[in-house]
Amino acid sequence: VMAAVTTSVVGPENLPLTGSGFRDVTRIAAGSPALWKQILAGNREQVIAAVQSAERMLADFRSGLAEHDDSRIEDLLSQAAVCRTSLDS
Repeated sequence: VMAAVTTSVVGPENLPLTGSGFRDVTRIAAGSPALWKQILAGNREQVIAAVQSAERMLADFRSGLAEHDDSRIEDLLSQAAVCRTSLDS
């Protein structure tokens, strides 16, 4: 879902401006819509919970940016970095 949203938000007109990181993050958005529809439907409750969590996190980023709360933004980014780094352990 996040790959599809990220791709859609950037839009086709801006795709030439993206780099390899964007391609890595959005690779799944190029997959079969029929297959992903089945996967999402089969995990409906878990996906809804994940989307709600993402909505809260996006709201945290939005409010931190709107309120010029740079320390909040750094905290959010740090939390993500710690989580992602744990994959490499």
